[in-house]
Amino acid sequence: MGKVINFIFTGNPNNERHDFGPIVNKATSENRENRYESAIEMLQDIETLIQIIQKDNFKEIVKNDLRNGKLTPEVLQYINSLNGEELCKEIVINSVFKDILVEYMKISEKNEKYVIEEVEKNFKHTCPTFESYDPIASFAYVVLKNNNFSFLTKEKAAKILSYIAYSVNRFSSQRMIDRLIRNGVEPLIEKILQR
Repeated sequence: MGKVINFIFTGNPNNERHDFGPIVNKATSENRENRYESAIEMLQDIETLIQIIQKDNFKEIVKNDLRNGKLTPEVLQYINSLNGEELCKEIVINSVFKDILVEYMKISEKNEKYVIEEVEKNFKHTCPTFESYDPIASFAYVVLKNNNFSFLTKEKAAKILSYIAYSVNRFSSQRMIDRLIRNGVEPLIEKILQR
């Protein structure tokens, strides 16, 4: 059923980037224990999600929750609707968004993979100034410090941070790399960071 919902919204049974992405994510979880127990339970979540989306002040609620650094159902819904370029822009303009995004990534491997891949693909062309790279670097640094993420995610975060540190030549990113190495990182990650 989850794949059918994906197809209806995106034309692709594997694309969960739409309003009902969280429902599909749960419905198609590889772990059977994480899936819906019944179609009725799934329908209840769909109805709840529709109520959230249809709130008159939905955008205002999201803005307020983002400012306060809260990962609420409304913010989850907002993040699910963002493409890679929009994710990067939000990281750049909102200082607490990186922390919210890291919490979002911890929810599922699909979220983790989507966010890091989209940031890696889009950050170079969404940073209009040298300073706008700093929040992206900070996001990569937070991901690298977090023990909840896979090696592949950390590898991508290390490439992002290394690019900003050495290709963009941001000294603050170079200091982040020094701290990571001083505190100890996996040898293959350290190799990427040392350039």
